[in-house]
Amino acid sequence: MKKVFSIIICGAVVAGFTSCKNEEEDIFGESSALRLNHAVATYDDLLTSAENGWVMEYFANEEEQGYPMLVKFDKSGAVTFAAKNHYSSNDVYATEESLYEVIADNGPVLSFNSYNTLFHIFADPADNPETGTEDNPIDETGVGHEGDYEFVIYEGDADHFRMKGKKHGLEINMYKLPADQAWDTYYDKLDEIKATCLPDNINTLWLSAGDERYSITGVSDGLLNFVPEGGDPISQTVTTPFIVRLDGTVHLCSAFEGENENFAIQNFKMDENGYLVCQDENQDAFISAGSVYDLFLSNEYVWNFASFVGIMDDLYPEVAKSVTELAGNEFSEIKFIYDAKDMMPALQFLTKNGTKLNVCLTAIYENGAIKFVYDETYAPVGSEGRNGVTLLSLSEVCRNFVGEFTSQSYTVTGDAPLVLTKLTFTGATDSSQSFVIELQ
Repeated sequence: MKKVFSIIICGAVVAGFTSCKNEEEDIFGESSALRLNHAVATYDDLLTSAENGWVMEYFANEEEQGYPMLVKFDKSGAVTFAAKNHYSSNDVYATEESLYEVIADNGPVLSFNSYNTLFHIFADPADNPETGTEDNPIDETGVGHEGDYEFVIYEGDADHFRMKGKKHGLEINMYKLPADQAWDTYYDKLDEIKATCLPDNINTLWLSAGDERYSITGVSDGLLNFVPEGGDPISQTVTTPFIVRLDGTVHLCSAFEGENENFAIQNFKMDENGYLVCQDENQDAFISAGSVYDLFLSNEYVWNFASFVGIMDDLYPEVAKSVTELAGNEFSEIKFIYDAKDMMPALQFLTKNGTKLNVCLTAIYENGAIKFVYDETYAPVGSEGRNGVTLLSLSEVCRNFVGEFTSQSYTVTGDAPLVLTKLTFTGATDSSQSFVIELQ
């Protein structure tokens, strides 16, 4: 009897627990399937609520430029894309309509479920000829750009959607396009903004993040290639594409964390001083063109003399006359260049028929100033450098001009920390002597 009683008691206890469990309140109020359907409907309503559409910041992969696209959703299930890029629109503004759907998958998914030339080319696995190698230009790898056409929505409201590619997982942002922004002028405006914050004519920029410094190249290709200062470009380059926003923000496809993961930076914006400053929380980093001295002495640029002040300005007309007579062709101008054959900076005297007479110089940077030195004993390797030696041997006025140019050190100031297009050289010992050069 004791055993039977125990069983009865245990059964009662179990029944009690079961009863209590059945009486617990359902904290969700509805099933997961129903919640998902509600989310799908809500996101669809939000997408179609933007009367002027959205800017989709589309990244196909992390080694290819980003593609901002304009997208407008209609309650009918139609979607209109606008694009201007090399691959899908041949670098001209174009629009095309197709279909879309917000579906319930393992979460709400935005699916562009009919082919759109402007958009689906980045998800098409057909071979992209430009991805081939020199040995095999038509590689036929069958991966294309490796982009997505379906996106898992994990956050969205009336102004901003955050999504991830369903297949490849890259983050895709969509921002509501301002109502007063015309579609056909959107890309022109982006080009203007990009020219201000990431100019194509500056080949190398510099990232300063704490005590770390990285060179940046690839801007003209829509990429930021980060290499640690003094590092190996082959083994240490980290590449990320970027997109420029209408508000001037430069947004990286994924956060750059540096070699030691001491930081995580993804968004930059130009401040009042002309630097691109990181906007991410608790991150101290900025992008600039680096030192004006480094920029000027780089072998990547050609500089045009915009003006001279002082003795060199007085000598300039006589220089023009002398070069014309000796070269047998009308003098054109003087440039400051890097002579690739002699691997030295040089004053380049030009004639209108293209004759180049390079006066090779040594540049010394010390105590915050640059001094140029002309070595009369140096025998140039290149023909243009030899032309320069001949010019100085035959023209007294050109010798005097070079003599004044090399007579003192100069302090150098730039017109902006980032968009350095003009440099002013002022004599360190005689400030009445100066010149201005502009980036070609």
